[in-house]
Amino acid sequence: MDRENLAAMKRPLESHINRRELLLVGAGVAMAKVLTVTTACAGTEKEAAPPDDRVAPERVSAAELAKLSAECCRVGQVCMQHCLDLLGKGDTSMAACAQTVNEMLAVCKATEVLALAGSEHLPSAAALCRAACESCEAACSVHAAHHRPCGDCASACRATVDAATRFG
Repeated sequence: MDRENLAAMKRPLESHINRRELLLVGAGVAMAKVLTVTTACAGTEKEAAPPDDRVAPERVSAAELAKLSAECCRVGQVCMQHCLDLLGKGDTSMAACAQTVNEMLAVCKATEVLALAGSEHLPSAAALCRAACESCEAACSVHAAHHRPCGDCASACRATVDAATRFG
């Protein structure tokens, strides 16, 4: 065969694609890719779900932790004043409560400041805040039935413990 015949044979095999066909093929490929990715992602969501279908607790932001720490301080100051009033009258049963409230106030205030500042030390402060609030809650719960400020403080500490636990 000569070159002309060979070239003539190749021409019918070559196809000319117009723009419309090219766009349709491109759209089809893009749609196939989207469906593949969507299907793959849908499969991983089911695998990542906890086996007993419980939903993981929602994370708490730094701003929310700051808000709850500030509220805990506000309520804690009322409790502290109540403890000091009773201690001043000779009621020493409030000594442990006053001590833990005093510690909680210092830690919650520091946590609030670090949270508002966006500090890199906030995770450590949140852990310390959780521990201080747990101690304060335990001490205040002893007096909650007889002294409303102690009950309020225990409740505020519980909310802060929950937030500090879910921080991140």
